Amino acid sequence: MPAIERVSQLRVLLILWFVILSIGFFGALLQFAGTLSAPLKISFDTSEKPIVIQKQYRLATPSAQPKVTAGAIWVYDRNTRETLYSLHADTATAPASLVKMMTALVAFENLDLDSVVKIGSASAVDGNRAKFRSSDQFSVRDLFKAMLLFSANDAGQALANASSPSGDFVDLMNKKAIDLHLSHSHFTNPTGLDDYDQFSTAADLGRIAMTLLENPFLESTVSEQLATLSERQTGRKDMVYTTNNLLHRGPEFLGIKTGTTDLAGQNLVFRYKNAWKIPQSVDTSQLESRDLDLVVVILGSQDRYTDALNLLNWLEQSLQIEKSSLR
Repeated sequence: MPAIERVSQLRVLLILWFVILSIGFFGALLQFAGTLSAPLKISFDTSEKPIVIQKQYRLATPSAQPKVTAGAIWVYDRNTRETLYSLHADTATAPASLVKMMTALVAFENLDLDSVVKIGSASAVDGNRAKFRSSDQFSVRDLFKAMLLFSANDAGQALANASSPSGDFVDLMNKKAIDLHLSHSHFTNPTGLDDYDQFSTAADLGRIAMTLLENPFLESTVSEQLATLSERQTGRKDMVYTTNNLLHRGPEFLGIKTGTTDLAGQNLVFRYKNAWKIPQSVDTSQLESRDLDLVVVILGSQDRYTDALNLLNWLEQSLQIEKSSLR
């Protein structure tokens, strides 16, 4: 075979080899890009069972799991310091506006409640807003109420900007996460807008909520149904309402925060404080507490309020006195 023909064949083979490699490379690149644009999914483990409580309460072994649409759940009793129910509680997913609980913790450490903050560039933030003007000025106290009740992104961003004029507020959030020993959380913005690098878990968000409840001002704020804000320059009064529909059901529901985005679905953290219905035949003098003080985290729900009520009903039916604690 002439040398020229051999060279031509070699060129053809090299070209074919290059084309095949290119197709494989771009195919892999498109597949990777597809994974970035796809929503985060919580993987379900249908074999997971309720956690058995070893101290004062325990969950009976029910014939069925609670009827919920949520992908992850964490239920903690503040009185007994026990986890009553856990489902995918360490699976990382999008936290949505539940991030604002961490924003509140960090901002409270860096700002005086009576100081006045100009909204400025925060008025242009994306997502749910109280529609503050850039020239508006509000007290830190009022901005906390707008952020935690109405989940206003402009209020949260204004608090972040005022807390850290150098722009490192997110670093402070992640440092706080380390201080709280949150091993499955990372924050990239103070409002909860979707970002694939921003994630948390039901258990971590529950611990953030527990820390928030240790602060009397924040504890009181998240349980309010409405608040009147006063713009400092004009005296204009703005009303904000809670986004948490559970607060309208009765005094046993005490906050804490809602969150909804395309990536997260419907998220909810709430506190439920109520007397536990103990059978009259039980000697309650041996119990450390007769009340439930629950912090409940629901993530990735299709109907968070129905899930919350179904979960509470299921827990009430499943909780039993641990007989050994009465001896």
